[in-house]
Amino acid sequence: MKDKQISCEKYDYIEIVCMNRYPIKLTLKDASIIECVAMNTKVNESRCECIEVSCEGVVSLIELREISELSVC
Repeated sequence: MKDKQISCEKYDYIEIVCMNRYPIKLTLKDASIIECVAMNTKVNESRCECIEVSCEGVVSLIELREISELSVC
């Protein structure tokens, strides 16, 4: 079964927060919260769409399908 893809509107919002390097708060589907800075959109090794974020100087990729809420701080 193919993963659900996010809407173009939501993807555009993610690209805007990345272009402006906004500080964001991500709430993941497992209820964990990540406060970070949006950096870029990328595809990981599994070919999943991700947002690249920086948290206290550590850069990581978060799969978009794992995000339940994104808010700008």
